[in-house]
Amino acid sequence: MFDCHNYFEEKKVKLVVVEFTDYSSIWWDQLVTSRPRDSERSMSRWEEMKTVMRKRFVPSYYHRDLHKKLQTLVQGSMSMEDYYKEMEIAVIRVNVEEDREATMARFIGGLRKKMMKSYPPRALDRRLQEDWARDARQGPRVLMSLRVDFRLMG
Repeated sequence: MFDCHNYFEEKKVKLVVVEFTDYSSIWWDQLVTSRPRDSERSMSRWEEMKTVMRKRFVPSYYHRDLHKKLQTLVQGSMSMEDYYKEMEIAVIRVNVEEDREATMARFIGGLRKKMMKSYPPRALDRRLQEDWARDARQGPRVLMSLRVDFRLMG
């Protein structure tokens, strides 16, 4: 939302606070009240607010769990397209920057065995490499350029 509007930092903070409910609202009120007592300036910058909120509301194991999900992701009963989407979401959330070959190995390694029999790995490998080479000029994200024709693969 903030990218679409040119808000001042203080307005960004106020817009977020308006959306708080229940515990987050009480927590914020207490934080705002206690800062001047502790000789801290009021929180008026969005980046500072995000940092404080992450510290309070995001569990310490959150990033570890995201990495674990990405590492153990397999196609299972998902369609090829759903598997691709899940992997793409996991890569984006983890904010991983990895070598194309590593991403390709991760993707192929998670495919169902039946899928691998119906679409030989070398053909899949060649197809992914062609797509990546073509898309490499269009953006830095490796997985986003993993455009496989799912209809051909089943």
